[in-house]
Amino acid sequence: MVTIKVKDGTPQGAETLCTTCRWAHIVKGFRASEKEILCRYLTDDRPVRFSVSQCNSYDDRRIPGKRDMEQIAWILLTKKAGRTIGFVTAKRFLETARLPDGVTFYLRSFFVLLFFSAMAGALGFTSDLKPGSYFMEYVGK
Repeated sequence: MVTIKVKDGTPQGAETLCTTCRWAHIVKGFRASEKEILCRYLTDDRPVRFSVSQCNSYDDRRIPGKRDMEQIAWILLTKKAGRTIGFVTAKRFLETARLPDGVTFYLRSFFVLLFFSAMAGALGFTSDLKPGSYFMEYVGK
């Protein structure tokens, strides 16, 4: 048996590049023969009358373009010029992004209050207003 290889021959059953091209405008009808492909690479729509296997203006729509990547990109800002951007150790992060002392005080106070409220609930302690009392006069039961 002899095997013959043909370079750059006609591909059999290959899909046209236009189906995945960003510049293609494809209109399909109800029948399989009703299909019109227009190339929008230039200003006017040029009809494509054959299956395309190679095109120097091809831009795959399945891969995000430069504009798409710019829209989803993160913007990284630094506080000082010359600071590096990237991953740092936990120790260096805590040194860089330290909370002000006032915020730390209020956070600790909040967690202490939360702890004592949880302990009171676990021990069954309830507080109600005294009969005929004013605002914030509680009696523990």
